[in-house]
Amino acid sequence: MRIAIRVAFYSLFLTASLHAQSLKPGEWRSYTSMRSVRAMAVASDSVHVWAVTGGGAFRMSLRDPNEAILALRTTDGLKENDLTAVASDRDGNTYFGGRTGAFDVYRASTGQIEKLGSDIQNADFPGKQINSIAFSGDTIIIATAYGLEVYRPSGGYFATTVSRLGTGGNRGDSVRQAIVAGRYIYAAMFNGIAYAQVDTDLPTPSSWSLIADDTEGPVMALAYFGGNVYVGTPKGLFTIYADRSGLLKTPFLGSIDRLATSQDSLYILDVSGNVNSTKDGQLFTTESLPGAIGSRVTALTPAPYVTYALGTIANGIGYAAGSAIHMSIYPQGPIGNTIEGLHYSPSTGQLYVANKGDGMGLFRPENESWTNYKTGGGVIPAGRLVENVFYDSVRNVTWLLSAGNAPMVIEGIGTASPSVLQIDGNASGLPITGFYPRSSDYVSAPGQPILDNTGRIVLTTYAGDGKALSILDPGTPYHFTNYKLLDAYATWGCITQDLEGNFWAGGFIWQNAPSPQGVSWHNMSNDAYGNVAGGSGLPLTSNYVNALLTDQDDEIWCGTSNGLQIISNPYAMVDPNPKFFIRTVDFLRLQIIHAMATDGVGNKWIGTENGIFVVSPDGSDSIARFTKDNSPLIDNTIYSLAIDNSHGEAYVGTPSGISRFSTIFKLGKPDYSQIRVYPNPIVQTTEESPEVFIDGLVAGSTVKIFTLDRKLVAAINGTNLGSTVTWNGRDDLGRQVAGGEYLVTATSPQASSNGAAKLVIVRK
Repeated sequence: MRIAIRVAFYSLFLTASLHAQSLKPGEWRSYTSMRSVRAMAVASDSVHVWAVTGGGAFRMSLRDPNEAILALRTTDGLKENDLTAVASDRDGNTYFGGRTGAFDVYRASTGQIEKLGSDIQNADFPGKQINSIAFSGDTIIIATAYGLEVYRPSGGYFATTVSRLGTGGNRGDSVRQAIVAGRYIYAAMFNGIAYAQVDTDLPTPSSWSLIADDTEGPVMALAYFGGNVYVGTPKGLFTIYADRSGLLKTPFLGSIDRLATSQDSLYILDVSGNVNSTKDGQLFTTESLPGAIGSRVTALTPAPYVTYALGTIANGIGYAAGSAIHMSIYPQGPIGNTIEGLHYSPSTGQLYVANKGDGMGLFRPENESWTNYKTGGGVIPAGRLVENVFYDSVRNVTWLLSAGNAPMVIEGIGTASPSVLQIDGNASGLPITGFYPRSSDYVSAPGQPILDNTGRIVLTTYAGDGKALSILDPGTPYHFTNYKLLDAYATWGCITQDLEGNFWAGGFIWQNAPSPQGVSWHNMSNDAYGNVAGGSGLPLTSNYVNALLTDQDDEIWCGTSNGLQIISNPYAMVDPNPKFFIRTVDFLRLQIIHAMATDGVGNKWIGTENGIFVVSPDGSDSIARFTKDNSPLIDNTIYSLAIDNSHGEAYVGTPSGISRFSTIFKLGKPDYSQIRVYPNPIVQTTEESPEVFIDGLVAGSTVKIFTLDRKLVAAINGTNLGSTVTWNGRDDLGRQVAGGEYLVTATSPQASSNGAAKLVIVRK
């Protein structure tokens, strides 16, 4: 069957493009890829279709292509983004199941998400994934990685756990799918179909019987159609005998992945991604889709207004309408959820995202729009990993870096016609990895570059001769001079420049060939170099130094696989036998650190495998900590960090997508011309302590609140802050102030004049 393919250009997040998207202090947003669809369901209104993905859930209209897509993530109320099952009931409720057992419902009547308890997530089984959701009256049957759960939505509780389906089964056997047909529940198991009467004692193993299919392979899918229970296996399509004594083979012999039904047809999704259909179980029609749509089909559901909607592994969802397939419908977001590297450029106001094997993306915060470049899609060669990305504001180009490759340079990224230059490893002068001869052109430069204090690009590479510090030569297109870091072949990734203009380099976490060497340095004034080793009894607690930065006091912060250490005297490298003083940040001991960044007031953001630690400028105090348990952080494993200091916004790269968070830690303004107080007016009850933001300040401001007759109400010390401070609506004795108008003043030793604004408090 020939199918015309059309790409549907939906107006994604239509409202987002109408106004700026700066976040309020304390506000979080998530950005995930929803291109890879795991399951689909038609909503009860028959107009919308839901898709669940590794990045959350989304809903699109099958009737109105201009209707904005609704996207749901953890920041919208979901308990987890990594979703695996979805089903909609007749009352407008859509239920979601996740890989770790999260179970939530979206109620169309209120537009709200409700979390339905943690019974599955807390179950005493190693696997908790929800594989399918089915309805039977006032009962929801949930197929999980360890059996079945029965949920009563009217009472809002889990009624029954079924962990052993039959006397011969094992406790905790996975159920791929469960359906209710007539008076029976049927469960797809590895060794057949388990069944039991709906009204029996389901947790009792003897209530269950097994229809074995030892010769046909595991049961992959079930469907009830035309009065028969259909069974999909790797060996073909079967029906269950009326007396449930065995399986009856149909003429369809392909390997089956999913089954779905409409009023007059049974649809079969085979493992090759083709859609097959039958009206009688004997004659079958096949539509070959994967080659035409450019991605394997992973989900299928018949739907009103269209023939069927389908989900894919990489191109979102689509639908068949007549002879055409409309494809590539999904919310905007990164091209993949594994965020290997992030770089925010103040000069462009954009975030550059490295998605490893998927490609790279460009995010514009002002309208939350994305431009993505898929690996193998024309700009990035097939098979190329993008492990780090960096916008070079001096040369107006974007650098892409990965292990085993010379850097790529892209001009005009974000425009309609970007041009790509693959730097020639030999011609560039970059060092060739010691394991390979120079003729192989094997350059490994996976770390993120930096611009040094003169505007030159500096990067680290793998170098057989230890000359792994590579600096772009002025006046040349892309030729580098290499500087010594070590008298051996070593692997380098992270890099920082100290305030004297010298360089410090670290390696990569868990890099073993060659083994990591701690931190190396190069003195640019005399070409001296040296190393600070790590390990038991050595100056550093670990040789795995994964992140480096230079602070305002010219100290070198070293994020390792065993915590955070600070080199206090980098200038000691000028001594013949330098002795470096290293102190350990105690509250980060044993933490595996992947990334570090500095915010607008000098606080250090430390990305670990246990969330984010915000540390005071000198490392002495813990300012805050963010995890999945105490914040909307999308994942506790932090791969990368980037901070927009002018807006006080942090971007966090994880294996599950990007979290964006607004703080009060913004760079101070040059004067008070932008001072403002918000929200204004403040409406409060006698019990409230509102959060009032005074913004647009010069760094180090002291803020005072006065009555209009010049009586001092409160003073706020912002000497360690930037452009924003907060006030709780109370005087210096902790008492709520009266309703009325107040004068806010700000002074700073860094400003030649003072700032002032007015604030109105309304009591009710």
